[in-house]
Amino acid sequence: MCSSDLFPTLAELATKRPVPECQFGGHQREAPFCTMGKSLEPLIHAAREGTVEFSRERLPPHFTAAYSQDNRDHHEADDENPSDCLTGRGNCTMGYSVVSYVRGHEFRYTEWVRYQRHAPKWEQVLGAELYDHTNDIESINVVGSLKYRKVVTFMRTLLRRGPLKGGGWGPWQTAQDQESLGAELEQQEAALAHEALLQ
Repeated sequence: MCSSDLFPTLAELATKRPVPECQFGGHQREAPFCTMGKSLEPLIHAAREGTVEFSRERLPPHFTAAYSQDNRDHHEADDENPSDCLTGRGNCTMGYSVVSYVRGHEFRYTEWVRYQRHAPKWEQVLGAELYDHTNDIESINVVGSLKYRKVVTFMRTLLRRGPLKGGGWGPWQTAQDQESLGAELEQQEAALAHEALLQ
């Protein structure tokens, strides 16, 4: 679960009505009311009824990875000088992260990219990080290790595809972006699985 799932979950539990999901594209900015999260009410209801036993393999697809976004302004923001990330003026670095499992190991992958006009510039990567949570508590960045080359490729694609939720990463992302990266992910997953069989 990520923090964006709390609002739709609590709202649905309180009102007995689901919150509409945001759609892909720029019209997100004009939407009067929508969520980029997923309500956990169905899972809560099933658990109460005793019909669901928790297992990572049984989670819906949008719960197989956790995403986060963190800005790095180049100056201190205040009421008179708002964040460059907020205004879209372009003097902003944004960190995009994903945590997921690859071959039974949990990893966190982060890319620090330029952020201009309310969208990441994926072609302007300023830094990257990969941490293998099975061996380390994020003290050794293994992004440059040949051993993790295919994991980096997979996690980068997973990161750029973004959340499988209403609106994905935000108004700049289209459903077509997500679909094409989803097809890439399937090919990379198959290659990783094949490589694991050979080891």
